Amino acid sequence: MRHVSYLAVLLTLMATFAALAGDGVMTEIASARQACAKALHAGGEDWLGWQRGGPGYDAFHYWRADGKKPAILSITRQLGEMAREEINYCFRADGKLVFIQTLTSAGNAAEGRDHGRPLSREGKIYLGPDGTVLKVTGVILDDRQRPHALGNAQWIVPAICEELPLYATTEEVERTLTAELGDAYGARPAFKPVALDWCGKAVMP
Repeated sequence: MRHVSYLAVLLTLMATFAALAGDGVMTEIASARQACAKALHAGGEDWLGWQRGGPGYDAFHYWRADGKKPAILSITRQLGEMAREEINYCFRADGKLVFIQTLTSAGNAAEGRDHGRPLSREGKIYLGPDGTVLKVTGVILDDRQRPHALGNAQWIVPAICEELPLYATTEEVERTLTAELGDAYGARPAFKPVALDWCGKAVMP
């Protein structure tokens, strides 16, 4: 029976170490998020990318890391005629993606007394140092910032939840810029990042 006790202790220790490692990663992600939020708030006109108007709206703003702030990417895209989505990407010092936040703003499409009231669909994606998607949360926030499930019938975004382009590294962001704007020689080698169905993976925060 003693070997059973040893096995139980070993399994407990392994679970404890895994939990501690997970806590460490989430702490690192939280720290990176804070730095990226500060850099995004500071903004600046030194971004690379584009900003285009109608018939839809399309913006791609990329700020390279400079030793004082991390690399960040902010994309804005029109979803149909009634909703607009902003997606912010945060990168680690080694250029790997650490966090994504998406926020789609619109008026409530559900019939009834709350029709037309402002709402937003918010998603958060957390990634480990190896690029693994660790956690995905999603929620509908009404005009009082009260949370509702993504598929609820009372608060509805008038646009489908589209897949996100998953820029795993800053290198992939740079390749996207080259594909869209061209390199020093005018060449535009095709590149498209993989897509992430975040709504299909999301849980309530």
